[in-house]
Amino acid sequence: MVNFSLKQTALIIGIAIVFTFFVFFTVEAFYPQPKYEDYCNQTHKYSPRPIATPYDTQKTGCSDPWINKEVEKCQVDKGTPTFKVGDNGCDVYDTCDFCSVQFQKQNDLYQRNIFIISAIVGIASILFGLYFSVAFMSGGFLFGGILVLAVGTIRYFAQGHVDRYLRMIVLFAELLILIWIGYKKVVKKDKE
Repeated sequence: MVNFSLKQTALIIGIAIVFTFFVFFTVEAFYPQPKYEDYCNQTHKYSPRPIATPYDTQKTGCSDPWINKEVEKCQVDKGTPTFKVGDNGCDVYDTCDFCSVQFQKQNDLYQRNIFIISAIVGIASILFGLYFSVAFMSGGFLFGGILVLAVGTIRYFAQGHVDRYLRMIVLFAELLILIWIGYKKVVKKDKE
């Protein structure tokens, strides 16, 4: 059993935190996250969206633009209906904009790739920490690898669209990997 001083414990925590930041900022530097603006151009000519409240057809002479089969179909298809001012001065349905759907697909792919990268780096860091000879530094990389694995998983689950059963399988696989590494490298060493 290794006893760490307060300084060594602080270094373990510091290495773990800085290593985690280093991994994710390095990945972001070389593989940037997709931006919403790249898919949904804000300079696109949109008229102000009508407010989805009951229209007073007596006063305005206009019907509610949200009560329209094309608008309903657009929303069912996960698009965003856009409107324009018609010849009679009333808001009318114009097009169905799918830029947010395209962005979400790219973002899901990005989050999955970040998860895979963080899983590989996290497990490699855990293994490095188990074999490194300086105890407090190895503890920092071990703890840092677990943090990278945890942050990558949380990020993927929070920002990507992941099936609930896949979440369970991923977490179970990560747990098995950590248990296996712990048994092979920690428990067996302690027994010897």
